[in-house]
Amino acid sequence: MSEKKVSGFELLKMAGELVATLEESEGVLDEASEEWLAKWFDATEDKIGAYWAVIQRLKAEADFLKSQADRMTRRRRAMDNASKRIRALAVELMKANEELTGKTKIKRGEFSVSLTRRESTVITDEAAILALPEYRREVVSVDKVAVGADLKAGKTIEGATLEITEGVTWR
Repeated sequence: MSEKKVSGFELLKMAGELVATLEESEGVLDEASEEWLAKWFDATEDKIGAYWAVIQRLKAEADFLKSQADRMTRRRRAMDNASKRIRALAVELMKANEELTGKTKIKRGEFSVSLTRRESTVITDEAAILALPEYRREVVSVDKVAVGADLKAGKTIEGATLEITEGVTWR
């Protein structure tokens, strides 16, 4: 009598255990992890289903982590913007202090603050600057689309080859 096939839900649950193990090792598989992984896949009758379940679980985890990273990035940007706004208010306050007292520095027990002035280059007309060769920098890169098209057409190009990669697609 053969064992009952594991359901998709059960595969996903088992995949969760596998993902937790992979996360513990930060995605790096040592010999023990490789052995455990091989046993995990060997323990299921539906190996392609097990692979599918692991990939689905990893994609779900990656999507979740990306959404969390995006949320944190938005929060960080909001805090950076608030910090810039408060810094601008502090500059205005220090300028007013300079006008009133002639001093550009304030000292307190826990901090000191100074009004500083720095020069920075501001480009107001990029086209005019680009017309001057001594201020122009050109970046050269490989046109992979053109190289690929020529390789597919049978042309031999030193330093480039066509490589076939194999993969699977689940739908």
